[in-house]
Amino acid sequence: MVRNFARRRPPAVLCVAALAFGALMLLRPAPAAAHAFLIRSTPTQGARLARAPRQLTLDFSVAVVPTATRVSVRDAAGARIPLSRPTVQGNVAVQRLPTATRGVYVVSWRVVSSGDGHLTVGEFAFAAGSGAVLPHVLASGAQIGWGQAVASWLLFAGLALALGGTVSERAVWRIQAGRGDPIAPAPVRIGIALAMAASLALMLLLAHAIAGGGILPAFSSLGAALRSRSGALTLLLFAALVVAAWIGLWRRQAAVAPLIAAILATAWRGHSGSSGHAWAVAANTVHLTAAAVWTGALAHLVLVISRGRRALTAHELHEPLRRYARLALWTVSVMLGAGVITALAEFQHVGQLVDTSYGNVLLAKGALGALALATALAARKRALPSNSGLRLPLLRRLTRGELGLLAGVLLAAGVLANTAPPQPAVAASPAAARRARALLGPPPVTGPTLQLADLAGQLVVGVTATSEELRFAVLPPTETPGPGIRLTANAVAPGTGPAGVDLFPRPCGTTCFTLHYALRRGITALTVTASDPPWKGGSARIEIPWPPGPNQPALLARVTQTMRAIPRLALTETVTSGPGSHVLPDHTIVSGQDLISQVEAYAAGASDVHILRRHDGQTELAFALPASEIWYRMTIDSHDRVLRETIVDAPAHLIRNSFRYPPFRR
Repeated sequence: MVRNFARRRPPAVLCVAALAFGALMLLRPAPAAAHAFLIRSTPTQGARLARAPRQLTLDFSVAVVPTATRVSVRDAAGARIPLSRPTVQGNVAVQRLPTATRGVYVVSWRVVSSGDGHLTVGEFAFAAGSGAVLPHVLASGAQIGWGQAVASWLLFAGLALALGGTVSERAVWRIQAGRGDPIAPAPVRIGIALAMAASLALMLLLAHAIAGGGILPAFSSLGAALRSRSGALTLLLFAALVVAAWIGLWRRQAAVAPLIAAILATAWRGHSGSSGHAWAVAANTVHLTAAAVWTGALAHLVLVISRGRRALTAHELHEPLRRYARLALWTVSVMLGAGVITALAEFQHVGQLVDTSYGNVLLAKGALGALALATALAARKRALPSNSGLRLPLLRRLTRGELGLLAGVLLAAGVLANTAPPQPAVAASPAAARRARALLGPPPVTGPTLQLADLAGQLVVGVTATSEELRFAVLPPTETPGPGIRLTANAVAPGTGPAGVDLFPRPCGTTCFTLHYALRRGITALTVTASDPPWKGGSARIEIPWPPGPNQPALLARVTQTMRAIPRLALTETVTSGPGSHVLPDHTIVSGQDLISQVEAYAAGASDVHILRRHDGQTELAFALPASEIWYRMTIDSHDRVLRETIVDAPAHLIRNSFRYPPFRR
C-alpha cells in the first residue's frame, strides 16, 4: 500500500507552476500605490524666499490619516519651531508657520496612509531670507513597521492553525476520527485565539502610529484608527474571528466560512486591497487560504505523529498520509498560481525582484518555500520509499523541518505585508527617497522654463532651461550617487555652425550641474555626456525649442478630463532601463479612468506645461513632476486625446507609450 502511495505522487504539477511563475512575472502588471509619498511641496526643496511663507503645503500621492499627520520644522542649529497641528484634507496637508521665520529650515513630515495604515516619513529644506547651507538631510521613504510585521506573522500563523487544522481533521483524519481513534486534535482554538490577539495588536499598532508614540496616546487614538480604511478592515477581521470561535464551539467544520472571511479581510487590508483591482484581492485571498491549509494541515500531521495519544501503526497512517499528500499537492499548486497573480499587481517588471526591498523579501519568501517543497519531496522519497515500509522517525524529522521552513515563509509574508511595494515606473515617488541631500542646493529657477530629460546610458539626465541658464540633474539607478559624477555638453544652436559650442557646467550640488548660457530663438540641440562609475554612462540628445509658450496647466487638465471619459483604449507600452535592456512592447486594453487613476502620474497636475510644436492637427507638450523626478513629452490630437508619450523616470526608466482609440482590433 505504501508502494502505491509513492507511485501516485505527481511532481510535474509543481514544475509547471514554477515555470508559470517565471513566465508570468515578465508580463506588465497594473501598478499599485498604497503608501503615501510626497508629490510636491510649497515651498519646494531648495527654495530661497525673500520672506517667510505663511504656510507649508504638502501634497501626497494618496489620502492620509488627518490625526496621524505630523509636520515639524527646525532651524539649521536643530532647534524646533513651535507649530500648531496641520490641517489635512484628503492627500493635502497644510501647516501654518510663524511670521518671524528667517534662516534655513528643515521640514520633517510623518504621515500614515489611510489606505493601508503604513507609515511614511521624509524631509526637505528651504531658506527664508538666507542663502545658508543646510546640514545633512534625511532621505524620505516608507518605513518597515517591525512590530506590525511580527503581528502579521502571528496573524498568518493563527489563521493557518485554525483553518488548516479544521480542514485536516475533516479531510485527512476523518476515518480515524469517525472510529473514535485517539489521535491528537488540531489546535484550532489556539489558532483562532492567536489570530484574534494578533488582530488586536495590529489595531493598537495602527493607533500607536497615528498617535505618534506613547501607550496612552495610542489608546486615545483608537477612534481615529477605526475610522481609517485599515482600521475598519482590521475590525472586520477581528469580528470574523469572533464568529469563527463562537461557531466552532458547536460545529468546528462550520467555522471554515468565517475563517475564510477573515482571510478575505486580511487580503483586503493589504497591498492587493490598495491596488484598485478586485482580481488582486481575490487572488491574494486564494493564495493565503491555500497557504493556510497547507501549513495548518502539516502542523496537525506533525502533532499527530509526534505527540498523538497513542502510537499509530504504519497501516493506520497510510490512508491519512495519502490524503494529506493529495491535499498538499493541490494547495501548493493553487498557492503558487494565485501568488503569481497577486504579484502581478505589485511589480512593473521582473528587475524589481532584485533591485527593491519588496522584491528581495519576496525572493526570500520564495526561497524558503522552495526549501519547504524540497523537504516535503525528501519526506516522500526517503520516509515513504516504494520498496519498504514507513520510516516514522525520519518522517518526524523531515516534517518538523518542513514546518519550520513554512513558519519562515509566514514570517517573510508578515514582513512583505509591511514593506512598500515597488513604485511603478510612472508612479509619483519622491525625489528625497532616492538620495540623501547634504546641501540646500541651488535656488529654484525663475522665469519661463522648459523641463526635458533623456537617458544617457544608465543615467537619467534632466535639463531645466531658462533664458539665461541651463541646469542639469544626473540621476544614477541607486539612491546614493557616487562621488565621481561627470557631465559635459555640446550645444548646436541657430548661428553656431554644425560643430556647436562645448559646454562644461559647474557642480551645484551632489547631482546638480549649472551653466550660464543664453538660449537663442529656435531649436538648440544639446548633446549631454554623463558618467558615474560603476554605472554605464553615455550621451543623450535633447532638443530645446526657445522661447517656450505660456504655461498651460489648464490644457493638461483638459487632457486628463478627456482621457478619463474614454471607455476603452488600446495602450502599447515599451519600458527600457538603459543599454542592454530589451523589453518587448506590452499591449493592453484599458479604460481611460483606469489609465489616469492607476498608471499616469500627471492626474494631480504637473509643472511647466508648455507646447513645443504643432503640426498636422497634433500638439506636442512637455511637462515635469520635479518632486518625483518624472519628465513627460506628450503628443495630443485635436480632441485632446493622447496619441504618444515619452516618459523619463528616475531611476533609469524610459517609457514609450502609444494609444489607439475605437474602432480598433485587439
